[in-house]
Amino acid sequence: MLRRPCARAGSVSYGIIGGAPHRFAPLAELYRRTAAQHGHTGENIKVSVAAFGLIAPTKKEALERFYPGWYNLNVEMGKLRGWPAPDDRAYMAQAEAPGAYYVGDPDDVAERIVHLHGYLGHMRHFLQMDLGGLPQEHFLESITLLATEVKPRVARLLAKAA
Repeated sequence: MLRRPCARAGSVSYGIIGGAPHRFAPLAELYRRTAAQHGHTGENIKVSVAAFGLIAPTKKEALERFYPGWYNLNVEMGKLRGWPAPDDRAYMAQAEAPGAYYVGDPDDVAERIVHLHGYLGHMRHFLQMDLGGLPQEHFLESITLLATEVKPRVARLLAKAA
C-alpha cells in the first residue's frame, strides 16, 4: 500500500500568504482524514500555520511598521511577475480580519489566532515578521509581545472556549 508523506510525517504546516485563512479548513480536515486512514490519530496529527504578521503595542503602530517591508516585497514581486504596483487597499484587505496577515496589537492578534483555531484546530502559529528592513528593535518588541502577551491570551481564550 502506498503511504502518503503527510500521513507518515504526522504534521503539516500551511503557509498562508493571502486570502481568508479559514478557507484552509477543508485542507486541514482532508489531512486529518488521510492521516486517520493510515492509523494516525489524536496527538499524532499536528497542524500548524505560518503567516505574515507583526505585533506592536497598538494596531496603528503594527500596521505602520509592517507596511514598508510588505510594500517593497510586493514591488519586487510585481516586477518579476508583471503585477501592478501595490496599494494601501490591498494591504489593508490582508491586514484586517479576515485577511491573511496577523498585524496588530496583542489582543487583536490573539483573537485572530483563536478565531482561525476554531476552523483549523492548529497547534502552532508561526509569524514571518520581517519582510525586509524592519528595525531590529521593532522585531525584538514583536517577538517579546508574542511570547509575553499574545501566547498567554491565546491560551486563556482557548481554555475559555473549551
